[in-house]
Amino acid sequence: MALRTKLDQLIVQLKNSVPQTVLADDALLESNWNNMCASIKLLTQAVETIRSENPDVPPVGFSYVRLPGMEVPWEQYPRTTKSQWAAIHERYPGDFFRLAGGNASKFQATGTAISHDSGVGGTGGGQIDTIQSHTHGYEDYNASRHVAGTAGASSQSYTRYMYDEQRSAYTTKDDNARHSQETRPLNVTVEWYVYNG
Repeated sequence: MALRTKLDQLIVQLKNSVPQTVLADDALLESNWNNMCASIKLLTQAVETIRSENPDVPPVGFSYVRLPGMEVPWEQYPRTTKSQWAAIHERYPGDFFRLAGGNASKFQATGTAISHDSGVGGTGGGQIDTIQSHTHGYEDYNASRHVAGTAGASSQSYTRYMYDEQRSAYTTKDDNARHSQETRPLNVTVEWYVYNG
C-alpha cells in the first residue's frame, strides 16, 4: 500500500478519536482518556509508517528521464510498479520539447491535449516542423545577352541589354547537405516518466 494511502487512513481514524480539551478543574473522563490514548497510538503508527518506508521510493511527481542503457524506472526503484509511472513520451511521440515564451506556442496549462500550430506564438501548445524563411542567391548568365551599339545608343561603345523572350524556371536542391523527410537537430531518443505514486 502506498505511503499516502496508509497515512490518509490513519488521519481518518485520528479525526474520529480527537480528545476533548480539558480545563484545569475539569474531570478527566474515561472516554476522553481513551480518545487521547487512541490518538497517541495512531500518531505513533503514522510515524512508524513513515520511518519504515523505503527511502528508495521517489516522491509523487518525480521525473525520470531514461537515457540509452538505463533501467526502466520500476526496475531502478523496485518498490514501485509499472502502473505507478506515467510514460510522458507516449503522449507526445517524436516531439521535441520547447520552453514556453518567445516564439513558442502557448503553454497548455489545463490539459495534456495539444494541436500543432503552423506559425509562431500560436495557441495549440505545439508547432509543426518548418524551415525558417530564407532566400538562395542564383545567377543565370544565359537569361540575357549584351548587344553593343544597338538602336538608340549614343555611341558604338554604349551597351544595352536585349532580353530574350524565353523564360526558364530553375530550382536549387540540397546536393551537399544531409537530407531526410523532416527538419531536425542532432538528437538522442530518450524516454520520460513521471511517478504518480
